[in-house]
Amino acid sequence: MNESVIICEERWSYVVFRLGEAVYLTFLTGGVAEVDHTVQLCESEALDIKNNSAFAIEFVRRLNSNQQELLARELTSPIWPTRA
Repeated sequence: MNESVIICEERWSYVVFRLGEAVYLTFLTGGVAEVDHTVQLCESEALDIKNNSAFAIEFVRRLNSNQQELLARELTSPIWPTRA
C-alpha cells in the first residue's frame, strides 16, 4: 500500500500530498456546509504551491471560480492523506 507524504498544507484550507507517483491537492470550499475537492496536480503546479503558498490560494480560487475546469480535473471522490 502506498503511503502518502504531505508536501505542504494550510489547515482547514488545503493540503498537497504525494500518493505513489501522483501529487494531489485536496481543498475545502463552502460556507455553512464545507465540501472537499481533490484534483491531481502536475509536477510544476505542485512545485509552485510548495514554493509559494499564495499560489495555492490563487489556484484554489481559480478552480472555485471556473466550475468547468474544476469538474474536468476533480476526482470522483476526495482523497485525504493518511497521518501517522
